[in-house]
Amino acid sequence: MRSNQSLFVEIPEGMLADGSKEGLLALLEFAEEKMEMSYVFICFRKSREDRGSLLKTFSFLGFEIVRPGHPCVPARPDVMFMVYTLDQSSSDEE
Repeated sequence: MRSNQSLFVEIPEGMLADGSKEGLLALLEFAEEKMEMSYVFICFRKSREDRGSLLKTFSFLGFEIVRPGHPCVPARPDVMFMVYTLDQSSSDEE
């Protein structure tokens, strides 16, 4: 889903497929360079058994946890949101 300068991506239930990391990195690049997004939000259910692993993986990639009640995300108490801020200054210079 796209909203203003933000792209929202829901992580599906179940194990992540091989190549998911590479696909996500390609999506981040596309969102920044072609879609001119400022933020990419990911969300997944808090009840996932692999929640800790997802938090660690996405944090390693540069995502930050979004606090509940943040104005950019819908009020969904069962869902965790993380955000990646894209660097628009580098694309403005090109």
